[in-house]
Amino acid sequence: HLYCNTGYTLAARVVEKVSGQSFREFCRRSIFEPLGMKSTRFPADHEEIIPGRARSYNPSGPGKYRNAILSYGTSGATS
Repeated sequence: HLYCNTGYTLAARVVEKVSGQSFREFCRRSIFEPLGMKSTRFPADHEEIIPGRARSYNPSGPGKYRNAILSYGTSGATS
């Protein structure tokens, strides 16, 4: 078999359809919270600053930063 991200993206969509929740919300309630993973999440906005996360940032003004855009546009396959 070959590795393919499409299957993970499809799996995330199936979770949304079956649970009636966004993939982000389902994972928060059903996985992260029960395991005590308080700092784990799928960002709602790719530019969201999450304290303590290691990531690339670009300066956007004096003392301000924005997330550098990476190719994490879909939940499941890349997040």
